Amino acid sequence: MKRIHSLFILLFCLYSVVMGQNWFETGAEWVYNQQELLEFPAHGYSRYIVVKDTTVESSNSKLILCEKHSYADGSITFADTIILRENNEKIFRWDGQEFILMYDFTLKEGDTLKVEIKQYPLCDSVSPITIDSITTIIVSGITLKVQHISFAYSLEGQSGRIKDSIVERIGRLRGFIFKPDCGTEYWSTDLLRCYSDSQLEFITEWWKDAYPGAPCDTAIYGPNFIETDGIDNQIIIYPNPCKNYIEINNSSLINRVTIYNVLGQQMMLIEPNDIFIRLDLSSLTYNIYFLIIETENGILAKKIIKSQ
Repeated sequence: MKRIHSLFILLFCLYSVVMGQNWFETGAEWVYNQQELLEFPAHGYSRYIVVKDTTVESSNSKLILCEKHSYADGSITFADTIILRENNEKIFRWDGQEFILMYDFTLKEGDTLKVEIKQYPLCDSVSPITIDSITTIIVSGITLKVQHISFAYSLEGQSGRIKDSIVERIGRLRGFIFKPDCGTEYWSTDLLRCYSDSQLEFITEWWKDAYPGAPCDTAIYGPNFIETDGIDNQIIIYPNPCKNYIEINNSSLINRVTIYNVLGQQMMLIEPNDIFIRLDLSSLTYNIYFLIIETENGILAKKIIKSQ
């Protein structure tokens, strides 16, 4: 009987690992499209990265960094960090004062989702968000629930109903933060391109249809692609994760290497003008860092991990 009991516990744990949500694994990434010019297709992108565990108001949480990549030259700017936490199939966002509910996967079809509503001056009303249906999808062999939601709005005498989807472990397919308004955000092109973590690799259908074969971190200018990581195959970064040293080897001159921490603060700046450099990272603490490598052929952004 004791052996059967132990086997049951083991099977339950395995089931929890496979079926549990496990949101916001360190290193998980979302890439959202960012249209920057309307007169012709010019798309940069925003990358959200879970960089580390943190504690806020005694709650175990995750710190997420947002980097915005320009379509024009691949330059990167860092937005404010985001803090999210998961608790009993509910996802909360820290607004600086308290945790605000964003997703709730305990809800069933027909239930309403009470989340923060974005205030908009011309907005007359936004109805409660309704769970219209719940389906599942299989991503990388893992079954994930999908909440199909909708809500009514009234804006300057016009009304309508907006539909959206929330995917378990991944989140919304339109915009990283779920804060509904009267529809203005749904006129934008802030669409999810891809999501990845250690188990999942998810590419949205719209991205595959619109730009077949294009990597998720591709900037687009007019009808032509500008792949901001196009020099990736020329540069060797080793080892990664690293301890105290990292080597960068390129087929052309490396003009500048800038290292940022997860808060977007510049930690190091090197101008080697060489094809090979060896960086001493012993002064940096154990964490995730971002390398911006400028070469004769373009700019490459890379994430590195400094381990113990």
